[in-house]
Amino acid sequence: MLNGMSYLREDKVTEPVVLNAYDDVDENVERHDDHDILPVTDTQVATAPYEVLGRTDQPNAYEDLTPEEDILPVTDSQVATAPYEVLGRTDQPNAYEDLNPEKDAPDITVNNHTYTQNDADRTVTCNPSGNPDSYTYHKWQHRSRYGDLIREFGGSKTLLLPDVSVSMRYQDSGEYVGIAINGIKGKDNKLEQNGSGCVTVNDRFLTEIYAVGTGSLLDPFQQYVKQGHAAVLQCIYERERMKWHMNGTIIASENIVINSTKYKVSVTSSGLYYRLHVLNVQPDDELIYSCRVPPSRIYFHGSMDNKLEGTEGTDLLIRCIADGGKPPPDVSILNGTRPNKQQEVSYTIPKISRDNHQRTIVCQATSDALDNPMTTIGQIYLNLKPLTTIFNTNEVSTEETVPLRVSCTSYGSRPAATFRWIIGENDVTSSSTTLQPVRESNDTNTVTSTLASSVDRTHNKQSVICIASNIVGSVSGNKTLDVKYAPDITVNSPTYTQNDAIRTVTCNPSGNPDSYIYHKWQQKSKYGEIIREFAGNKTFKLPDVPVGLRHQDSGEYVCTASNGIKDKFNKLEQKGYGLVSVNAQPVFTSDTIDRVKQFGEIDKDVDIYVDVYSVPKFTSYIWTREGTPITTQTSAKYQSSSYLTIVKDTFHGKEVQLDGYNLTLTIHDLEANDFSNYTVTLKSVFPGVKFTIELESASVPDIPGNFSQGDSAFTSFTVQWDPGSGAGYEQLFYIQYRVQGSSEWTTVQAVEEDVNKPRRRRTYEVRNLQEGKAYELRMYAENTAMKRSNFTDVLIVFTKSSGAKVSTTSSAVTGAVVGVVVTLVIVCASFIVILLIKRSQVKDKKEKNDKLYVNPGFQNIQNGDEYEEVENKFDVEHPQSSKTYETLGTKEKISVYDDLVNSKGETSSKSSMGVYEALGVQETPSIYAKMKNQKEQKQLNTQHESNKVKKPNDHSDSMELNTTQERSEKVYENEVF
Repeated sequence: MLNGMSYLREDKVTEPVVLNAYDDVDENVERHDDHDILPVTDTQVATAPYEVLGRTDQPNAYEDLTPEEDILPVTDSQVATAPYEVLGRTDQPNAYEDLNPEKDAPDITVNNHTYTQNDADRTVTCNPSGNPDSYTYHKWQHRSRYGDLIREFGGSKTLLLPDVSVSMRYQDSGEYVGIAINGIKGKDNKLEQNGSGCVTVNDRFLTEIYAVGTGSLLDPFQQYVKQGHAAVLQCIYERERMKWHMNGTIIASENIVINSTKYKVSVTSSGLYYRLHVLNVQPDDELIYSCRVPPSRIYFHGSMDNKLEGTEGTDLLIRCIADGGKPPPDVSILNGTRPNKQQEVSYTIPKISRDNHQRTIVCQATSDALDNPMTTIGQIYLNLKPLTTIFNTNEVSTEETVPLRVSCTSYGSRPAATFRWIIGENDVTSSSTTLQPVRESNDTNTVTSTLASSVDRTHNKQSVICIASNIVGSVSGNKTLDVKYAPDITVNSPTYTQNDAIRTVTCNPSGNPDSYIYHKWQQKSKYGEIIREFAGNKTFKLPDVPVGLRHQDSGEYVCTASNGIKDKFNKLEQKGYGLVSVNAQPVFTSDTIDRVKQFGEIDKDVDIYVDVYSVPKFTSYIWTREGTPITTQTSAKYQSSSYLTIVKDTFHGKEVQLDGYNLTLTIHDLEANDFSNYTVTLKSVFPGVKFTIELESASVPDIPGNFSQGDSAFTSFTVQWDPGSGAGYEQLFYIQYRVQGSSEWTTVQAVEEDVNKPRRRRTYEVRNLQEGKAYELRMYAENTAMKRSNFTDVLIVFTKSSGAKVSTTSSAVTGAVVGVVVTLVIVCASFIVILLIKRSQVKDKKEKNDKLYVNPGFQNIQNGDEYEEVENKFDVEHPQSSKTYETLGTKEKISVYDDLVNSKGETSSKSSMGVYEALGVQETPSIYAKMKNQKEQKQLNTQHESNKVKKPNDHSDSMELNTTQERSEKVYENEVF
């Protein structure tokens, strides 16, 4: 376009430039190739992103600009339209708004600044906006526009950049990241929030330009250059990857030109390209030239290392930004929808699912300034809820005595899951341990927790729940707990009658597993004595017996079974108990049948009695004498009573204790005609029964004679005596002993003397004694008529002592002599006391005016070398619970059925039912004898009082039957009382 001249010293042109060549200029003008630049006005800088450098041939128009003059100030309006991306808040509504209307983490923006190298004060300001509006500023980061960390500063709202030399101030250019908190976590669950802004320090920009045109493609700036001279076109941007176009054709890219004779590119002091030199301008060069700048980078906003962080089940916003570029690049996200916008694009994945975890997202920027599209690849990383928990076993099972141990594994959680354990409704997490998470290749975690907890049968069939949770949510898995335990066994408690031929009892075990082995059945008395045993099965049919014996099927039935599981006492076999009751007519017990004959004494009271087993209890009873009913309610002669007691009877051949009744008839002041037959008749819902007792007269046995000591050993000694008369009955001999100085006597049964057996001297060895002790001994006789003799005199007997070896020193000899002397003194004193006691007793007897009982002595005594050695049959000691006194008198009323001896030689309840004195015949006993009587009675009754509800000699009892007796006993299933 040869339409005139325009003298341009242009440093920066914002739109295409028309280069005008002309040839009517002064040939003598000096040519300048590089630096004849026109100043640029503020308006031109604000509206033109391209710079055109031209040449003029007016003299003195090509002044070199000093560095201070090469910088064009930038106004605020220029900042508003600057081509740099502001890395702070977007103007898109609701893009980063906190969903919490009350309190939210701050959104942070950092203002953008453009400075020149001449600006000494350069600041950057952080602008947080959150609730609460109080912030702590952590630090500033200076990064390159490609994300490289350059330096860091302390936290503050406004950062004053450290001053450096003018030539180095361009290095302050870059992205500035401000970091602050207000105590509220953001959507990324982080307290620290950040924002960024861009600082630009321009270097060597010119100050003025005079140009014609608006700088648009339709109205480009016009640069006039003399033909043959060089034109210098300068772009406003300094970029390494600068491209120059001529009418749309690339003529230079970076430092490479298509024709080096026509074009060249120069660099700034910073080493970046921004000037195009058109050499030897000719009319053909009158074209439109433009510079194009590719974007400096493309990136995902808010990501680190291109990781796009989100949370499963929430909306994920993906924002891709192209930094810089002229013309503005087109940015798109390459997925099915291909959202596309200039400079940046946003894309939201609603309620993102875990399938998108580690999904690749490609963002692409395209521009005429790019040879190929610029791309960046991001990868989605989601916070993921744990997947359904998996147990390490299909069945969760244990035994009651073995702690439960089970593991549960969570897969696919990000971040790692934590665990809770629940059994039934109880939280048992405290009994669990969790291993360190294992990071998988897909950046998820695998975590295993193990529960070790004690359980019992109450937990059987309850749910074991394993719950895995993290910040995203929770999942759970459950199994039904199978607790194996030994069976609890119950046995039904049926009630039958003697008329029921079929009688069964059933065992009901309840355990896990529900499969049982039945071992055996046992029938026991209510007091634990085994009556009989049977083969094991679930339902036991009792063997049939005669009707009159079916009551013997009553008792406790024990079932023994197992299911292969041990109980807490490490036992396999378990037991259950039930009570079988057979209602039948009353029966007289076996010990009553043995008492057909009972005994009494003239002028004394006597109790004749029977023991009865009766279920149900008899309804009434009556006593008769020789068939004549006895009236007891208003009679002074007779008195009757009944009470609940423990009796003995034989059940299926076994003697056992039973709950029964004692029926007693008391006859006062016996006369000769009272010795007769007495019958008691019982009535019940079943046929009545009766039992007859023959009452006979009884006497007292003699005191054993010549009671003396035999041999003595370390723990035993022997005694000898001559049996006296048993008053017409068999008699037993009892020896009592105690350590000298103690108060309680120990009683042993020595020997039984048959009434028809010749009486001869007897010997008995008392065993299990203490070494080196002095013992007191005495003995008495008792016949089967329940009459007891007086005690013998007390003997003092010493057991031998093993001791230590005797020393031969004089002191040892002296000690032995002293011991012998002391022993002799004790023995002499004892004999003196015994003689005084006997003399006192003889004196008391002589003062009696009544009939005296005379010990007839011992008849037919054998020579000393012909007596028989007698051993204790059972060697059982019978301790007395209190003192036993020697001097006994004669009581006025004696129960003739007291103190039968049980098997094994133990002192039975027979000894407790009567009160015995020294068995002489005294019609008027002394007061001293009565006092002794009471003490002896208390001692002999102590050990058996617990078996009686009331004493048979309590003559104040009425005819009303007493059935109440408290005691501890088992409670049975379905028991009928």
